[in-house]
Amino acid sequence: MARKRDGFAPVVAAATDLRSGRVVFRDAAGAWTPALAAAAIAAGDAAADALLRAAQDDVAAGRVIDPALVELVPGDGPPRLASLRERIRATGPTAGLPGDAPPFA
Repeated sequence: MARKRDGFAPVVAAATDLRSGRVVFRDAAGAWTPALAAAAIAAGDAAADALLRAAQDDVAAGRVIDPALVELVPGDGPPRLASLRERIRATGPTAGLPGDAPPFA
């Protein structure tokens, strides 16, 4: 569970989509979306536990793999992932892949 010294940090459920391989986030309706802004945000222990259980049920149903609760930066405004690792995972590689155009073409 994501916890801070002064209490709970908001979290979202993230997983890998089985069809596309993309990082996806669970929304309030139970669908998975690549849009972090559409993700259901758990603001307490009970909500986070329920969100993770629902995500794990989606693994059993064959929708996603590797669900995890991912901490957000607390505050107003659009949700932002707190961990650099999770930001990179959600947005893709930081270096070009074979076949990509040169950066200064």
